[in-house]
Amino acid sequence: MVAFLGSCTDINTADEGAGPPNIIFILVDDLGWGDVGYHGSKIRTPNIDNLAAGGTRLERSYVFPVCSPTRAALLSGKNPLKFGIDGPMAHDEVLPLGIKLLPQWLNEAGYQTWMVGKWHLGLRSPEAMPNARGFEHFYGLLGGFHDYYTHVFYDGLDWQRNGKSVREEGHSTDLLTQEALSLIETRDLDVPFFLYLAYNAPHTPLQTIIGSSDDFPEITDPDRRVYAQMVADLDEKVGVVLDRLERENLLESTLIVFASDNGGALHLGSRNTPLKGYKSSAFEGGMRTPAIVSWASRLSAGRSVSEPIFVQDWTPTLLAVAGIDFDPTEFDGVNAWSVVSKGEKQKPRTVVMGG
Repeated sequence: MVAFLGSCTDINTADEGAGPPNIIFILVDDLGWGDVGYHGSKIRTPNIDNLAAGGTRLERSYVFPVCSPTRAALLSGKNPLKFGIDGPMAHDEVLPLGIKLLPQWLNEAGYQTWMVGKWHLGLRSPEAMPNARGFEHFYGLLGGFHDYYTHVFYDGLDWQRNGKSVREEGHSTDLLTQEALSLIETRDLDVPFFLYLAYNAPHTPLQTIIGSSDDFPEITDPDRRVYAQMVADLDEKVGVVLDRLERENLLESTLIVFASDNGGALHLGSRNTPLKGYKSSAFEGGMRTPAIVSWASRLSAGRSVSEPIFVQDWTPTLLAVAGIDFDPTEFDGVNAWSVVSKGEKQKPRTVVMGG
């Protein structure tokens, strides 16, 4: 475990008279600090780079060093170590059912709530799955990983739409993107939406993107080459979503957050340079990841924030931005919007994270 010093603020930031924004949280899987172009990577990520250039880069964004704790903290606003989630969750484990999650808060406030992608927070019973935890719509995988083309996890199919298994042809990253586009296109125009777009890429298994035009021949390490191709494909799909938002005239009214669930796995092609450590370690390479916030009408382009922000801060921060009242003592995280939007310094606080 490691303790960090951050700060605390609980100011409700919704503008008086303004409607709540749409919210899209793009969480990617095992993307290292040194795997994006704007951090100097040789992997080409023009769409993520453009999002960073047009928004605010969070250069000290901390997550847990493995996936399930990060996902639990993100959606609950609580430190998952308190309820025993300190590693990848087994199938019979569950994020405690009594915890009110971010999509439940937002749904009660009138938001459309959609989850597209990787859950990995328990599948013991229907009550533990996304549709019972505040998401009106769920499409994706419940476990930690699967084959990108067959959607099989070990010996079983892991691909669902709203609680029912579905067999579909196509690469997971492409299918998840198309589902996100469909939800955006068919949304209720009178109601804001929350889209949790949790890509499983570029997590293993390392699989070549069939039909890709970029094979990265300059990269000699074979794992790094396939990993680079997967990251480039992910970047392309992020660009597709951003293009659709622009086409639908939604960029002004939509808050977009982009982050990785933990640092990269070095033995599987990722890079966290210049940070020390890797996925599952409590060094910064395992817990400090690329993160971007963009909101065309509210945030200036090209800003960089060096104040620490922790993954459990997102639930209270997004609730505040949405204008939803809450008791700040309900959360371990804090409303950090003044840090994101103004770069304000925070009072010291101790945050214990590890895995």
